[in-house]
Amino acid sequence: MLGSAGTGKTTVSSWAARHHLEKDPTGHSRVLFLTFSRTAVSQIISRSAGVTRGLEDRLEVATFHGLAYRLIRAFGRYVGFGTGVPEVQSAARQRLLGVEPDRLAYDDLVPAALRIVESPIVGDLVRSRWSMIICDEFQDTSDAQWRLLVWLAEGKRLLLFADENQMIYTWVDGVGIHRLAQARLFADEIIELEPPSHRDPSGCIPAMATAVRRREWNHDAIRSAVFSGRLRVIAGVDEDDHLVEMLWVELRRMRRAGCRSVGIFGHSNAGVAELGSVLHKAGIPHALIGIPEAQGEAIATMGICLLVGYRAASKKELRQAYATFLTACWRGKTPPPIATAIVKDHPTHPVLHERFSRHEQTLQEAAEEGFERVINVACEMWERIGVQLGERAWYRASVSFTTTAIRMASLDLTALRSAIERMRLEALIGYEETATTPVRLMNFHQTKGREADGIALIYRDGDTLADHHDTEPFIDPSRVLYVSLTRARSRLLVVLPSNPHPLVAPFARFAF
Repeated sequence: MLGSAGTGKTTVSSWAARHHLEKDPTGHSRVLFLTFSRTAVSQIISRSAGVTRGLEDRLEVATFHGLAYRLIRAFGRYVGFGTGVPEVQSAARQRLLGVEPDRLAYDDLVPAALRIVESPIVGDLVRSRWSMIICDEFQDTSDAQWRLLVWLAEGKRLLLFADENQMIYTWVDGVGIHRLAQARLFADEIIELEPPSHRDPSGCIPAMATAVRRREWNHDAIRSAVFSGRLRVIAGVDEDDHLVEMLWVELRRMRRAGCRSVGIFGHSNAGVAELGSVLHKAGIPHALIGIPEAQGEAIATMGICLLVGYRAASKKELRQAYATFLTACWRGKTPPPIATAIVKDHPTHPVLHERFSRHEQTLQEAAEEGFERVINVACEMWERIGVQLGERAWYRASVSFTTTAIRMASLDLTALRSAIERMRLEALIGYEETATTPVRLMNFHQTKGREADGIALIYRDGDTLADHHDTEPFIDPSRVLYVSLTRARSRLLVVLPSNPHPLVAPFARFAF
């Protein structure tokens, strides 16, 4: 099933699932809904709630990686993973410490699941669980994900939902136009949804976004969006103070225009985390969405703090955990120098060494006062160490950690360590969004499946929005831009620095 942004692919898939389940009088049929994105899971669940009411226990929604880890936990022992469940090494930890042979890397999860499902021992058992497989955002599936889909769907109903123009993960092995051509060849039926957008029924924003994707900057659709007030461009915003002042004004403007929800999009996880810190200090209430790796590593660090307090984890583990958290918040392919220094306990940072030693001692003293006191001290680590990176991600994680950790007071130390690892994994591969604030902040690559009344695209000086070999017409980066623009129901704001990247520089001609 093909359809452009806002044409109702998720809604149609929910009704297809309901129809399939209701046709089975035995009530034994189950539907598996797979998506490539962690951030899309909760959106699918919330949007399908009304459609699938009464059938929730027969509909499973998961990311490919979340499903893969489930299979590894359940059946890994039968294909050589041993009796214990292997730990997952996040991308940040791999950047910091290198490949750890006793851990599975994030990218190893789906290939490992393939070993399980293709095994003659448990393969048929796994396949028998679902009678229908639905894959959302099919255009961004990798080679390994495609193999998993084909295997799970043998002899079953398989529904694939896709939009070539929203293909934004083209650096992943197997993602490309050939994937859609391959699916067309074996499909029993191809359905194209009608082009009008249910997100913006006027068609103004979809038409404007299409013109931008095609780099048709003189198109009437862009001028119409500007003149109607649906698109607003502000250029020359370089300083944080200017950005905050401008956002306060523009958020109020969106509010007066009837926008009850606003998405603020920025570049890269680290850049978004820094922007979140700026908004937090300025008192602009918001939720930081879609950086579960940083949140997961923050939770892991707080958990190690608990274990250090009870002398069940080493100081080395705590330093590695905190340095991994900093790496998860850092822009760039290499770890931040401070994280490397922490891991090596570098003598050139005596103040840092002293702060860690003092924090470890405070944790052990807190353990004598009670479990809740250790939790509080664990959550205070960011302030105690004093490294100014990842503030918003840390404090957001501390809320989840505190709520869950209080229930662990009765566990022994072995069970406590296992529970902490589950918390980290939930954030890393099974992240479920619970934020309720109307203003949400995320990066451009995490906007799939989302929508809001108003959308603000924030570009900063130095944003690397395209690879060095990308030139006009910026085919892949323009798809990312198109997806970001089409998340809006009624209002769009584009904020540019004085020297914007060529991908978005043409917006400046429409600036107020």
